[in-house]
Parts: sequence; C-alpha cells; structure tokens
Amino acid sequence: MNKCLKIMLSGDYKSTFLSDVIQKYAKKTGVEGTARLSADGIHILVCGSKDHVDNFVDALTKEVMEENLSLEPFAKDRDFRGVFRIIG
Repeated sequence: MNKCLKIMLSGDYKSTFLSDVIQKYAKKTGVEGTARLSADGIHILVCGSKDHVDNFVDALTKEVMEENLSLEPFAKDRDFRGVFRIIG
C-alpha cells in the first residue's frame, strides 16, 4: 500500500540542504516526489510504500528539529514517474 505525505520544514534552510540531505534520503529510501525551497522553509511531497515513506521521515527527523517538521497526508494527484525532483 502506498502512502503520500506533505511535509513542511519550517525555518531558514540553504538550497544545498535540498540536494545534500533531502535528495540523498529520497534516493536512499526509494521514495518519489518533489521538494522546493520557499521563503518559509521547504515544502516536500513524498510518496511510496508505507515503509519507504516512514524511513524517509525518520531520516529527516535526524536532520531537523522535530518542532520544525509538520506532516499531512494527501491524495496523490500527479504522477511523479518514480523519481524525486528538486524544484528550483
């Protein structure tokens, strides 16, 4: 069964955090989706098997303070084509 989450990392992050941390964990855990940097933090859409998504979230919690992390389930409304992309 697949699981999809909207993840918001609030705070001030550098764009290198997207490629060095988020992209690395996405590849390592085998999830698909997108991540983009905005003025209020990082917005992530992630989908995959429940175990893969849970492993991705667990990895993120090791990198950010838990109070800066919010999770919300969402219904997948687009095809990520099996990859994880950083949106500029």
